[in-house]
Amino acid sequence: MRAPVTETEWLTGRYPWQALENLKNKPGRRKRRLFACACCYRLMDLYPTSEARAAVVAAEQFADGLIDGKALRLLDRAAQDSVHGLERSLVGLATVQSLCVASKYITNVDWAAGYVISAQKLRAAERRGLVRGTPEFDAVTDAVAAEESAHLAVLAHDVFGNPFRPALFSPSWRTSTAVMLAQQVYNSRDYSPLPILADALQDAGCDREDLLEHLRGPGPHVRGCWALDLVLGKEYGEGL
Repeated sequence: MRAPVTETEWLTGRYPWQALENLKNKPGRRKRRLFACACCYRLMDLYPTSEARAAVVAAEQFADGLIDGKALRLLDRAAQDSVHGLERSLVGLATVQSLCVASKYITNVDWAAGYVISAQKLRAAERRGLVRGTPEFDAVTDAVAAEESAHLAVLAHDVFGNPFRPALFSPSWRTSTAVMLAQQVYNSRDYSPLPILADALQDAGCDREDLLEHLRGPGPHVRGCWALDLVLGKEYGEGL
């Protein structure tokens, strides 16, 4: 069994999502599923059918309790039927990811990031007409893997935050204005108003610099953003 991950390892590691199982403060399934969905959106343009794309949306809805397990299974089955036989292609690689994220039983999300990295490497190689096993293929795909891993690390930090810091949030900061802004952002996926939300929280007395800085930062932000979740009262460890 590996030793628990340190805060420095979490903040500076190349693959922070691989450390989730070794955290003392483990995230719940909702957080894991939403990170997996964020990974899926990186490949959404490759999904060949509306059913495959719908499976990702359904997985998000299930994570937030908007649909039940039966509805998720039906959409998962429809996605599987729509993409049968595509598993060996680039499109198929991305599609398999959408089917995995729609599974009701997500615990480890390492595969979600792995599919993105593999698909982006293959996409870059195909665009350039590179042959597997050549020095140019290796150089290009290694560079793409490093770039994609760095982007996914940012997404992981956006969703899971810093598990080594207590999730302190005073109820007095959760004003009607702050909650309204946060809910609008969450529903619309338009994260441009987050600095306005930070101002509203500060006006309410919020003095958590890491929270305010995250909301005012450049992002990217995705569904499940730790700061937005705090405002909306969504728990870090919740979810089935």
